[in-house]
Amino acid sequence: MTINQKTIKELKQFSEDIAMNESQKYSFVNGDSGQIIALKNFGRIKSGDLGGTLSGYHNLSQIGDCWVAQTASVLGKAKVEGNAIVSGKAVVGGNAIVCLNAKVYGEARIKGSAMVCDSAEVYGNAVVAGKAFVSWNAMVYGKATVTENAKISDNGSVSGKAKVIGSAQVFGNAEVTCNSIVQDKAKVYGKAIISGNAIVRDNAQVYGRAGVYDNAEVYGSARIRGKVDICNNMRVNYDMQ
Repeated sequence: MTINQKTIKELKQFSEDIAMNESQKYSFVNGDSGQIIALKNFGRIKSGDLGGTLSGYHNLSQIGDCWVAQTASVLGKAKVEGNAIVSGKAVVGGNAIVCLNAKVYGEARIKGSAMVCDSAEVYGNAVVAGKAFVSWNAMVYGKATVTENAKISDNGSVSGKAKVIGSAQVFGNAEVTCNSIVQDKAKVYGKAIISGNAIVRDNAQVYGRAGVYDNAEVYGSARIRGKVDICNNMRVNYDMQ
């Protein structure tokens, strides 16, 4: 029996299709985009469970327990990998990555080239964009915005309508909340709290158990540490402890 090149090609494709189907944990309900459906049990997902909306197979890894729940969307070139979960009405788009054990839910938006990883959580109406990086056990929620090259890590949190922008960093057990802004190359860490309409900018650092509240502003190369509270309408560009 003679097998021509066309037959060999068809057999090879058939074999590859079988292998692919065995390794797939989900497929699209129709075509190669739109709503997905689980093909087998994994994590907390059962075979037959409907998932969210994807632009294509590249948006959700077939490896691990990662999942996009029914009303969530992962679009563009965005990726969900590892054991990450995107749920609620959350949208991940652009070139964003949600990976490892991260969770994005509520009506949160992850876009640009932002990354949410480790066990970080982004929820509520929060927005993480630009090249922002949210990692470890950090939390971004409420109507908070983290964008540009900002980094939130460790147990740091950003909430309320707070903004962390520029190359600012929030880490340790620090909290940035209310309408406060941390920007430029400022750092907030330790158990520091920034709240009210406070601003921390330039190369300033607030750490230890320090707090910046109300309409206060810390700027320049100031170092605010210890149990110092900067409040009311204070403007500080020098060290305090």
